[in-house]
Amino acid sequence: MLAAASMILAGAAIAADTKKPPAPNCRPGDRQVAVFSASKCSVLGAKTYPTTALAGLEGEPIVSIEFGSGAITAVVCGIDDNFDLECTEQHFSAKNKQPSRPWTYLRVAAASEEIRCRPKETEIAISGDFYRIGPCIRRRPGRYEDAEALGLASAGSSSFSTSPEELLQNLRKAGTLLIKSKSLRVEAGLRAQARICDREGPQPYNDGKCTNVRHGSSERADLRSVYVWEYCYPKANQVGIFDERDAFGACTIREVGEYLTSDALRIDGALGGASVLLGSDVQARRCSDANLKGDCVDARGPAIINGDIGSLVVRMAETPSR
Repeated sequence: MLAAASMILAGAAIAADTKKPPAPNCRPGDRQVAVFSASKCSVLGAKTYPTTALAGLEGEPIVSIEFGSGAITAVVCGIDDNFDLECTEQHFSAKNKQPSRPWTYLRVAAASEEIRCRPKETEIAISGDFYRIGPCIRRRPGRYEDAEALGLASAGSSSFSTSPEELLQNLRKAGTLLIKSKSLRVEAGLRAQARICDREGPQPYNDGKCTNVRHGSSERADLRSVYVWEYCYPKANQVGIFDERDAFGACTIREVGEYLTSDALRIDGALGGASVLLGSDVQARRCSDANLKGDCVDARGPAIINGDIGSLVVRMAETPSR
């Protein structure tokens, strides 16, 4: 079936390339592009067009693009022979670009703008292309337990049950953008962390395969649900309390002081924590039980102390005598 679909897609691409675009009065102006299908054209400004219907082509794939004057960049995407999203970046310096296959997604931006899919500091960015120039979804801290909450409701699953003929029809329908969820890239901002799972449902009790994405890093995954946290960066005289080991998960900041019960260390309403991230100018004693009892560990920042937190004392680090 995949081979048959590939042949059909390839045939469609060849057919699209051999048809000459229409020549109505579609002349792009300053910082504009003109896009052409086999029978229609449209002049567009800087914006994202998730479907060719929204680009004024009534769902027909783009077979040609022409740039007007001024510095402008366009990202165009289509579906490759393996049903993955394939994107390319086009620049104003070249005219009337021809695609290797029909394009179904378009993003236009001034050449000076950041066109790649990047998260803000406390967000994650989900993109459908390895080079982060495909469709871009950004999410702030929160629980996203299914595809609809993530904004991937139109993405479908990692396998297709439709016939090749139905797939080709879907590619041309308005509002349809097929992305294999296992090809999605998730990137965390510098003050964000996320857990991505291959099953829908609540976290952190999701029984699927889950991957942690730490701040400033990215992962590719079969994506069905995401839990996003804002990362706690303690100042030099503070500590961060995290509900998971290795300074990961939901967190809160605490100042110098004594926290003798887990109730004083609540994180999002939950008692206690599982790790402490020490600022550079503090030292701390972490004990597993209340009132500094049980298993206790001392450390000086910057450092991470792992283990259940029943009580905690944070003090400014003593300056070594000379």
